[in-house]
Amino acid sequence: MNKQSQKSKEVGLVMSVRDYMVTLNGLPEISINEIIKNKSTGAHAWISKLDGEVVEAFLFDQNTPAYPGDVFFRTGEPLSVPASEGLLGRIISPLGLPLDGKSAAHSPTSMLLEKSPPKIDQRRLITDQLVTGFAAVDSLLPLGKGQRELVLGDPRSGKSVFLAEIFANQKDTGVICIWAAIGQPIVQIKGVVENLKKLGALKNTIVVATSSSEPVPVIFLTPHAALSIAEYFQEQGRDVLVVLDDMGTHAKTYRAISLLARRKPGREAYPGDTFWQHARLLERAGNFTKGSITVLPVIEVDLSEFTTFIPTNLMATTDGHLLFRADLSNQGQRPAIDIARSVTRVGRQTQTHLQNLLSDRVKSILARSKELATLSHLASTLPQETQTAIAQSQAIEEILRQEGTCLSEEVQTILFGLVFTNLGKTKDVKFWATLKKTLPEKVRKDKALQKLAGDVLKFETLEDLTKALEKSKIK
Repeated sequence: MNKQSQKSKEVGLVMSVRDYMVTLNGLPEISINEIIKNKSTGAHAWISKLDGEVVEAFLFDQNTPAYPGDVFFRTGEPLSVPASEGLLGRIISPLGLPLDGKSAAHSPTSMLLEKSPPKIDQRRLITDQLVTGFAAVDSLLPLGKGQRELVLGDPRSGKSVFLAEIFANQKDTGVICIWAAIGQPIVQIKGVVENLKKLGALKNTIVVATSSSEPVPVIFLTPHAALSIAEYFQEQGRDVLVVLDDMGTHAKTYRAISLLARRKPGREAYPGDTFWQHARLLERAGNFTKGSITVLPVIEVDLSEFTTFIPTNLMATTDGHLLFRADLSNQGQRPAIDIARSVTRVGRQTQTHLQNLLSDRVKSILARSKELATLSHLASTLPQETQTAIAQSQAIEEILRQEGTCLSEEVQTILFGLVFTNLGKTKDVKFWATLKKTLPEKVRKDKALQKLAGDVLKFETLEDLTKALEKSKIK
């Protein structure tokens, strides 16, 4: 008798059932995260706990319940998800089942859903920037390939639109994008997919989705599946970008599972190992010997209460955060990132010396923007230095307003550099709004500007940059 048939002979008897959790006796050689199957109904479950002769498992399908006395047998299959290039452009469940009405993609490789994070000797220093196309991020709050950056903020503050546009801006970069929609309303998932299609981003994206009506154990597995698929591409030397939307829902599903299993609750009724669960999950991202995985976990919070348990946990396990505010969105700022309250801990090391100098100069002006705005109506009676600072502040704020506009690193550097030339003193907001839209095309067509864009990141000082820009034809 071979090993597989021996496993299938091994059975467990259901002793008790609580909602989607079953407790069984038997299965002496079973392993954690192995799949078992109901002998009479064919329903599947995954092993979550071993306690002597007693085994705890969670059902995948609540429409096919189990009852005391039911018999489950081992399948010999670990909890895994199929992974291949054929998944690009597809919408699948955490178990790899198609959700887009198409047939299942052929995937000869399966990736384990639960894995230990790579060890330190497999990791490399984050040195390459993940260019998002947004000046607020690339120039002021840069992301490195392999970074974990939390995206948090108010409802309806533009987080999903911002992330979808980042995916769209990766179309020609070779970066594989994975969007994990964790326990969201079906209409919201459909909205994300339609937006990705509209932006032309779905072709380089895999959507791993669970709706809010799915069984809690399946929702819990969503980010695990997304990261497992990401690891498949990373092991081939690819760069992968993963959005986990959102981790607040994931924490609630883990709390529901733990309370059902009668595990001891902690702060806000979350189990004591919630921090460990999220840290272990996010540690699967990084820059590795081959390829990288960049993760953008999302959490929706009321900014008056964002110091609650889960947001602070996620802040502690990530390399910075982008804070979105609905009031900024309502004022027309896109993306609505509060730059002063956002942080990137490793992104600056991916930038050149000039980019860091320029970033510091721009941030120092933005820090005074409110003060300068209150003085702007007195502009004619203010000292020239203050008038210049007001004009520069207004120019910077206009450059940072981007909706559907992708700017390269070079164009961003040129725009911010021009703020510190004579144009920053003399031009109004309309000029900067127009230049922001027309400069990318000018750079593509004008050979002199092409050369300037090619050299712009090589300058050592801000003075060198502004001198070169003063000589350019940009008006």
